[in-house]
Amino acid sequence: MRTMLAWWWMVLLQVPLVLAADGADGNAKPARFAPGPEAPRRDATVEEPPAAPGPTGTGRNSAVSERQEQLQEVDRLNAQIAQLCRANRQREAIPLAKKLIELQREVLGEKHRDYGITLHNLALLHQSLAEYAEGVPLLLELREIVRQTDGEKHRDYATVLNNLAMMYKWMEEYGKAEPLLLETREILRQTVGERHSEYARTLHNLAAVYESMGEIAKAEPLLLEAQGIFRETVGENNPTFATSLVNLGSLYASRGDFAKAEPLWVQAREIRRQILGEKHPEYAVALNNLGQLYTKTGEYAKAEPLLLEAREIWATTLGKNHPNYATMSVNLGGLYKSLREYSKAESCLQEAREIWREARGETHDHYVGALGELALLYESMGKHAQAVDHATEASRLRSRIADAVLPALSEAEMLTFVHEHSLLPPVLLSAALHARTAPEQVYDFVWAQRGMVYQVTSRRQHLLQPTQIPPANEVFERYQRTRQDLARMTLAPAPDNPPDKAAHLKRLEALGEEKERLEKQLAAELPDFRAAWEQQRSTPADLAARMPQDAVFVDLLHYHLLEQDPDVPGDAGLRQACSYVAFIIAPGRPVARVELGAVAPIHAALRAWRRAISASQPSDSPQELRRLVWEPIEKQLPAHTKTVFVTPDDQLAALPWAALPGRAQGTVLLEQYAFATVPCGKFLFEAIAPRSASPESQGRLLAVGDVDYMHESARGPNGMREVVGNLSASEVVQTSAAWPALPGTQREIEDLLETAGKRDRIVLRGQEATAARILAELPQARWAHLATHGFFADARFRSAFQTHNEAFEEREQLYIRGQRNTVAGRNPLVLSGLVLAGANLPRIEEGDGMRSDGGILTAEAIASLRLENLELAVLSACDTGLGDVAGGEGVFGLQRAFHQAGARNVVASLWKIDDQATATLMGLFYHFLWKEGKPPVEALRAAQLSLYRRPELLTESVDRAWVDIAKPLDRPRANLAPGDPTSPPKLWAGFVLSGPG
Repeated sequence: MRTMLAWWWMVLLQVPLVLAADGADGNAKPARFAPGPEAPRRDATVEEPPAAPGPTGTGRNSAVSERQEQLQEVDRLNAQIAQLCRANRQREAIPLAKKLIELQREVLGEKHRDYGITLHNLALLHQSLAEYAEGVPLLLELREIVRQTDGEKHRDYATVLNNLAMMYKWMEEYGKAEPLLLETREILRQTVGERHSEYARTLHNLAAVYESMGEIAKAEPLLLEAQGIFRETVGENNPTFATSLVNLGSLYASRGDFAKAEPLWVQAREIRRQILGEKHPEYAVALNNLGQLYTKTGEYAKAEPLLLEAREIWATTLGKNHPNYATMSVNLGGLYKSLREYSKAESCLQEAREIWREARGETHDHYVGALGELALLYESMGKHAQAVDHATEASRLRSRIADAVLPALSEAEMLTFVHEHSLLPPVLLSAALHARTAPEQVYDFVWAQRGMVYQVTSRRQHLLQPTQIPPANEVFERYQRTRQDLARMTLAPAPDNPPDKAAHLKRLEALGEEKERLEKQLAAELPDFRAAWEQQRSTPADLAARMPQDAVFVDLLHYHLLEQDPDVPGDAGLRQACSYVAFIIAPGRPVARVELGAVAPIHAALRAWRRAISASQPSDSPQELRRLVWEPIEKQLPAHTKTVFVTPDDQLAALPWAALPGRAQGTVLLEQYAFATVPCGKFLFEAIAPRSASPESQGRLLAVGDVDYMHESARGPNGMREVVGNLSASEVVQTSAAWPALPGTQREIEDLLETAGKRDRIVLRGQEATAARILAELPQARWAHLATHGFFADARFRSAFQTHNEAFEEREQLYIRGQRNTVAGRNPLVLSGLVLAGANLPRIEEGDGMRSDGGILTAEAIASLRLENLELAVLSACDTGLGDVAGGEGVFGLQRAFHQAGARNVVASLWKIDDQATATLMGLFYHFLWKEGKPPVEALRAAQLSLYRRPELLTESVDRAWVDIAKPLDRPRANLAPGDPTSPPKLWAGFVLSGPG
């Protein structure tokens, strides 16, 4: 597994050389247009048409003579260009190639094959000099010519698509590159077959695109397949085979597996030494990679001569302004930093930065990576201000790259890209802390980059309105069905028979691939998305100006604090401490930064407290959490603060903030503040914008409860929603293989309907409360109350459901190099859901899918809906606030799914909940919401305070007298006698509201 530092810069280990269709492994030379390794030459001789009968006039002889001269000039230019390219003087060849194109256009016309060849070769000349933007229009013109002359199923058409895709790959436009290569692969599959070297080149290039996106699980099998084909077709003693070794080794090295990379690179070096010689640029690539490997493994004495030799070869062959020369300078800079030869390191890195600025521009990953390496260098040198400057600029440019790349990707690809490209590098947060940089300067980047995937996916869904984009409708409907089918099948029992089990997994994987394909197709059909994306720009200052005066926003971030050990040189002495930091926004105040310290004691206290809550036992953990987390934050809050919005990170997403101890002995924070969570600051800014008010009586209530899971023997004792004793839902399913009935939900729904008054309602009880019916009714609802079982599909749960093991990943494996390799890993919303009618019936698989939904409604299916009308969703079920956690993106669970679909506020739970206590709490909540007109966040606070201060409400018959129950709220907590009992957190603190409140 890679270290945190390696997240910042991965391409150092691999000069980006891939197999172009014309044989030279990334170093394009003029060649035949038709694919293959032939030497550079013209493809055909132009034959003169036979002379017309009759006398020949002087004018015609003159025209023929002029044409012959022009053709001779064509041959002369071709020969001169080839000679320059053999001498690696591509820059000098470009003006000649442009002259040749104009001459051929005049003499031969734009449909002639030789004209196409020259377009192709000029594009590859630009590619060799990293001038990709100049090459793209040439290949686009050529694609159209070949489409008209040879058709879209021709090998030549595939060649153009391949090279156009690689141009886009180097421009980091992966959303354009991938479909071109997939089309190329299919054409070659049909024309030359799957064991041909051209087909292998396409696999190789597709793998390069996936690796650049961080999709290692997709790239590795393609590289291995390509290598096997090359071994059969060209043999192992061949430069093409050596390139396949280089790039496969780079893949292994990028994930820290140097033991696999080294023998591949050693073998590639020897092949290139024998075939190409020791002065060839590709031999230099092999030296460079080995030198970088030895730097990473601390074998500095072996690394330096290899890197110096490699750089010298590039200097003499392609010059000191070539991007690959810059790559080798960066790698030397890293070596010298490790050796504490800081002046040498700085010189190398600054040189590389300037080369890349000129060659590829400031928004290219290589230039940004050089800035990042300089930032790390200055931090190692103790020059914190310079480190901040470079890391700030790198983060700004990285955001621009992400803005351009993310909208074209699937959600799974976006998650990988954001993680892989480390949009907010630890060096920025660390250096800013050491340099005492103003918090708002740093927080601008935290703000912009938090929840980027959520922002893109929710914005896409918002724009896909039937009246606005009719062409996308059919695709969106297919997309909805695919997501729902994927959700149903992922949690379905896997067949026992091995062949059927394999077929089941294959169908799951196909659904996942189809979902991602449709996501990207929808993105392509939203021409105004980029404009809409730009229009939603906002800043922390915008939020501060819009927030109520008595509210604050707390953004929590889990990051790696970097500190250099003065006694240990280089990377080895750069300590990384996993830490939490909080940024606080309050109206009329500058952004505050609060370091909360190491995550380990915070996580330990949180786990201990949740165990104590579950067992209803006393614990010192809440006091410890108050000291570690809340007290540092509270010092920065204005005295008049009443509402706290929180964006948690990592395990703090499971913290019941309201139940933390208050300032006075025997109190809780709920008595001082109302708490709400939000996905990110930008969500809060948009959600609290002024909205046109509608009468409270307008809109529909969807009420779901008293669900019949259709298995009488499963009814549990005591009507407890925690099901049986202290068992979780997954444990009950594991022991009894059935979901028990929840009798408390019957009363809960009756109380809800009485409080709802004359509001329009749809009530689903018993066998009517199916997943399909709820999916159909949710888009028409303004309020939704779902009282049933909830779940988070941990390992025990999946074992109980007998799901396919290979569809899931172990928790500790989800974040290896940002990978999400399995169906569930790439679609984490399938892991959370609600249990509905039919859940205890056998789930039988038929044909290509399940016969029924099995009574399971996952967050994945909910996220596919359009819920812009839904003001409030109350998930009155256990574990509905849990889910898979992704760094910087929050919790992938039911709350996220509802928000992503458009819902404004979502109430969910952090643990398994008592059936009777929940019914009472919900009755109170709706009383305060509808009878007293409180906003949802205040209504939930009032309901929880009532239950907290009046534990007798759980045992006495109250007959829905909510007004009487509310009266204790008028008595300040300080006036209660010291011995007055209160309800334990387990009974009231499990529910949290996500949204603007």
